[in-house]
Amino acid sequence: MTPVQDQSLRGAEVRHKTFTGIDTTVRQVPALVFFALMLAVSLAAGCHSLVHPNDLSSISVTLKRTACYGFCPVYSVAIHGNGVVEYFGELNVDVPGAQTSRIPPEKVTNLLRDFDQIRFFDLKEKYFEACTDMPTAIISISVDGRSKEVSNYYGGCERAKTGPQVDLAKLAEEIDNAAGTGRWIKCDFNCMRGLVQNGLNVNARAPDGDSPLLITVRQRDLRKTRLLLAAGAQVDTADAQGYTPLMWAAMQDDVEIVQELLARGANVKAKDKKGFTVLDMAGGKKVREVLTYAKGP
Repeated sequence: MTPVQDQSLRGAEVRHKTFTGIDTTVRQVPALVFFALMLAVSLAAGCHSLVHPNDLSSISVTLKRTACYGFCPVYSVAIHGNGVVEYFGELNVDVPGAQTSRIPPEKVTNLLRDFDQIRFFDLKEKYFEACTDMPTAIISISVDGRSKEVSNYYGGCERAKTGPQVDLAKLAEEIDNAAGTGRWIKCDFNCMRGLVQNGLNVNARAPDGDSPLLITVRQRDLRKTRLLLAAGAQVDTADAQGYTPLMWAAMQDDVEIVQELLARGANVKAKDKKGFTVLDMAGGKKVREVLTYAKGP
């Protein structure tokens, strides 16, 4: 091989290596660009914390607890960015129907932190546990134009200590605590007195027609009955079956509550959906005597 040929071959080899390197680099550029874009999106998403929303008025957090086989409370509660709380009791609660209250803004912020910590927007829409007859907690949030709802059918039968279902159950408790739903779910005399003093809607109604007074009479609580009547509870409000508070008291043979309701003007001649009167329902001799006297000739 002549020196000229050798130099020509070496030049070709250099050009080949150069073009090969350039080609490899060119092929790597799209991958690097894609990686950079994904990293930027990831960082941007991570920087958008729920704890610092752009628009406080856009925030709405809701919790709905469904029925179970038994006496699980059925209700929904919504917490808004301005601190307004809207509750609606449906079943197995001491205070049914719509009620409102207000909480401090920092409680709303704390809730957003709880959502952030479990990466709520990254969760699946539904979670199930291998149990039967358990309630479902449905949690949703809206903030800065983003919304998500997650359903958690959970009772703890699988004894899990960690995981999304455990996190969601804790989050539901935090929502309850922030909203103060406990005062509407189970409420003794002192609790009810406090609610009345703070503007309780004493004539709120559940979908089945239940009112605070109807529930209190069924609980045979004379003190709460008097409290609600004094606060303006309608004495003849009937449930879906047409049963009035007086009818419930008579069926339970509760003479004291029967007398209290009559003293407040309860209609002894009212009829239920099937046409029965309170005297048709009364079983005890003393109650029948009181009702017969109230009915008159």
